[in-house]
Amino acid sequence: MRRRPWVEEWPVVQRWQGVPRPSEPDGNEFDRPDRTKVALALGIVSLLFGPLGLVAWLVGADCLKAIEEGRMDPTGESNARVGRLLGIVALCMFTVKVSVLTVLFTVFFDLPRF
Repeated sequence: MRRRPWVEEWPVVQRWQGVPRPSEPDGNEFDRPDRTKVALALGIVSLLFGPLGLVAWLVGADCLKAIEEGRMDPTGESNARVGRLLGIVALCMFTVKVSVLTVLFTVFFDLPRF
């Protein structure tokens, strides 16, 4: 096996190579796995499928709470915030769409009013 001296010198290469950093002896010092990317992905998808906005909101809020308590890696905080925000926006958009469609169907199709 060829020796790579730059791995010991550059911390960025150490993280990229999977070598544990000195502050993290076992490679992971947090109790919970990083789910901030899941919150972000759910937030983006919820813009197309509105009801998923609630799930993105809840996952993002849970990630932010875990980050504040120190149980999750704080490097993904922005992903969790954006995922939560996109979930809220998507849920609001979905609510407006359903309300407008309900009014339109009631007016144009003469459905019984409650």
